[in-house]
Amino acid sequence: MGLFDIIKQLAPDLSSDNNERSHGNSRYNKSIDEWDNEWRCIGKLVSADLSSLNHSVGLYRHTIGGETMYVGRALELHNGGLRKRLSDYRRQSNSARTHTSGRTVNEHLNDIVTYVLVVGDDEEAVEVTRKLEMRFIARYNPPWNKIR
Repeated sequence: MGLFDIIKQLAPDLSSDNNERSHGNSRYNKSIDEWDNEWRCIGKLVSADLSSLNHSVGLYRHTIGGETMYVGRALELHNGGLRKRLSDYRRQSNSARTHTSGRTVNEHLNDIVTYVLVVGDDEEAVEVTRKLEMRFIARYNPPWNKIR
């Protein structure tokens, strides 16, 4: 059984069940399809303005030619949030490249168009982001998430 088989068992793609909600709080009480409609394109990762993402946690999705290549999360609520996580890929140092997927993202930096899904700016948003990450990896089945 592969990693994606396990993820699908733990967090199945909910596209067929629009009534299943991701969390109890009404602010976060959305189906996976509703969350999926909230992705916002920030442009090419290499030059995207990340300043507005400094205090937000959530997911990011790297695409090349319209295909989702990687889904990741940013959970550091009080340490730069999505801005910091996405900036790590652009640094000259190896800060985001300790894993093969991070090196792969850096190698394709000029080709990647990034989408962000801002979940929120509180501790509850961190927990929701954790749950959503597995669901979106199962939904998009991105090839770079499989790299070890």
